[in-house]
Amino acid sequence: MSAEAALEYRVWGVGQASCNQYVAAFERGEVDSFKHYMAGYLTGFSMASDHKPGRLFAARPTPELLASLRSHCANHRMDSFERALQALLLAAQKDAETEAPTTGTWGRPPSTKGGN
Repeated sequence: MSAEAALEYRVWGVGQASCNQYVAAFERGEVDSFKHYMAGYLTGFSMASDHKPGRLFAARPTPELLASLRSHCANHRMDSFERALQALLLAAQKDAETEAPTTGTWGRPPSTKGGN
């Protein structure tokens, strides 16, 4: 199998929609299908990658992620929604690589009381 063939994949569902269509849906408040596609996309990415979207997006609520996608799409209206998700992931990975590592971002904060 050639390297090019290995990189080919199919995009199904609303991932095929243009960014222009997403911007219009966002402005109408009709993003449920896009939100569900994003959730599945990030789940699939998490399963197939060393980068975990849960870590990349832990502090970002879903409405903020959808707004970030809208911002990208407003500037790249011919992109597909799936390409916008790729751009979101690449930006998050780049940010994660440049940030200082933190501890205690998951679970309960350490206790400040003495003893167990």
